[in-house]
Amino acid sequence: MRNVIFLLSCLFIASCSKEPTSSTLEALQSGAWQLKAIVNDQNDTTIAASDPKYYDPATNKAVAIIMDFNEGKMYRGSTSRNTFEGRFSCNDSQNTLVFSSLNCSEVTETELGDLFFDKLVSNYGHHGHHFENEFVMHGDTLTIYCAGSYYLRFNRI
Repeated sequence: MRNVIFLLSCLFIASCSKEPTSSTLEALQSGAWQLKAIVNDQNDTTIAASDPKYYDPATNKAVAIIMDFNEGKMYRGSTSRNTFEGRFSCNDSQNTLVFSSLNCSEVTETELGDLFFDKLVSNYGHHGHHFENEFVMHGDTLTIYCAGSYYLRFNRI
């Protein structure tokens, strides 16, 4: 009986580990991700990145917002006007993606770029001074949940 309790305790502790599985990190890091939409679940509104309403007025082209999660838990990204980077971690057991830093160039952003940054940082954790978002990966789609019923939908490129 003690062996069974010990074995169950070990399994429980292992399942509560805060380290992500290598498969999640590998999937997250196996290519860049391009923003396809900003969605508000509450009122069923979708802002498609390809919508001409959100084109960059300076170029009259679609704004490509790209994020790339690298080994060493660093991420880099770009909009049509700015670059950004920082550190990240993820917690599989809670499907949480934590951005512990965000550094960005400071050129005036497009409307879509402003919405992206606003939603990405909407889950600021004052206790830990980081941005903590739930996420789900299904195949080549990454969904990052934000505050206020919003989520960011990316496709692997």
